[in-house]
Amino acid sequence: MPHPRRLPDDDDDHAVRRTVPAGTAKRPDTSAPISVFDAGRQAKESARRPRVPLIDLTKVEIRKGVAIPEPRSSQTKFYASLLGRMELGDSVQLPSRQAYSLYAAAKKFAAGSGGKQLKFVLRKLDESSHGVWRTA
Repeated sequence: MPHPRRLPDDDDDHAVRRTVPAGTAKRPDTSAPISVFDAGRQAKESARRPRVPLIDLTKVEIRKGVAIPEPRSSQTKFYASLLGRMELGDSVQLPSRQAYSLYAAAKKFAAGSGGKQLKFVLRKLDESSHGVWRTA
């Protein structure tokens, strides 16, 4: 056990300071985090997905001649008819959420347009709506 050490205090002759080596300090028996870093570590560990077991690749069956299914409908296909009808300088006004979806689809539509140079711009019109313009 560490020896008590007197503190240099002229007013109080009975003040004693005890020191404990860091290696012998025990953590309290509780599940509560000691610090914000401990809380972050606990949160990260609890959010971690369980590991998927490794697969024995020698037992995986290779299939030949299986047809590739058609792709599922995407927003690009959903908005393609609208985007295809828009001419240079045309715009549409939509609620903000739908306008963001249209703009994301428009960028994909423009990238897949082949030789055509299509460009679209998104702008806020008011608190609840946005507009999408075809600029090229």
